[in-house]
Amino acid sequence: MKKGGTQIEKDVFDTFKNEIKNFISGDVYLQGTRPHNSTKEDCVIGYLTGINKDIQEGKVNINFYVPKINIGTQKNVKNIARILEIEEFMSQLVRRITDEYFFIQEQTINSFEENEFQNLVNAVLKYKRFSND
Repeated sequence: MKKGGTQIEKDVFDTFKNEIKNFISGDVYLQGTRPHNSTKEDCVIGYLTGINKDIQEGKVNINFYVPKINIGTQKNVKNIARILEIEEFMSQLVRRITDEYFFIQEQTINSFEENEFQNLVNAVLKYKRFSND
């Protein structure tokens, strides 16, 4: 049976949630459910795109929000040490194979400035979904 994007997003969330939750200080959310004003170290998993063939293929997004740190200046700065830890964690995590899914890293894991309080570490995963039907 073919699955829709929301079900695939939930499957990926269920696959990675516990391991991510044990690694970060915040929580893990599906796309669109993270509290708007959160300043915690959170992770958001979201469906990007997919195609229905005999083997479903597509992309999912995993975003880690990393609070900036105060180093005694007027402006908080990027927490480079923590971002490096998250990038390494993600490199290991994305090699997961389940009975139903195969994941590979689509592009280099990268960090961006999200706003004045946090940076975003982004990983795009390519998935292949194997169905018994």
